[in-house]
Amino acid sequence: MRELLASAEEQCGRQVVNEFLVYVNDVSNLAVREHGYVKMTSEMPVAALWDPLRLVEWFDDAVLPDDVKALLRLHIYVACIEVRYVYAVVANLLGAYAGEPGRPGDVVYGFTSTKPCFDKVTELGGKAEPAGRRFAIVHTWVGFLDFRLRNAVSHSDFTVSAGGTVMPVRDLMRSITEGVNTGRSAYPPQLVDQLYGQARDFLMAFRGALATR
Repeated sequence: MRELLASAEEQCGRQVVNEFLVYVNDVSNLAVREHGYVKMTSEMPVAALWDPLRLVEWFDDAVLPDDVKALLRLHIYVACIEVRYVYAVVANLLGAYAGEPGRPGDVVYGFTSTKPCFDKVTELGGKAEPAGRRFAIVHTWVGFLDFRLRNAVSHSDFTVSAGGTVMPVRDLMRSITEGVNTGRSAYPPQLVDQLYGQARDFLMAFRGALATR
């Protein structure tokens, strides 16, 4: 386990690893003792984490044409932020601290997109805060959950330029036909790399935290 955490620290940074150690020591273990393992965890097996991470492990070392790598990076980013198991576990933890009955986090399995999952977690996080249970990982998510990019990729509604810039087609067409300014109109490759890296690191660290049980 020390080797796993050392690898996570090298790849994800010390701050992320520290947050997950706090999750294990101060949140997860306490919750399990107070409410029981079945209450805290989802019925979906932890193996759900492995599919996107297997892609990550292959992708990061793969030698591919630049245009192919740019496309795959987007789809793996979406796979990393879509794992319902992560949202369910965190929401169930927060629900227990908020005094919610049952397993409120399991509702995320009925959602067809990522944003309602995150909204449920933040809702339960808000209810848990008065009990002194501010869950820092919820706020970590905000840095890399880009729902606009997720929607564009999931619906194949984007283009990638030769330089790697990603443009959601819906926003492009609205700016042309309606003159609507949709905010950030494009995602430069540096931003895509950043979002992908943060989502990858978060999922890897979450897997490491669960493995320390």
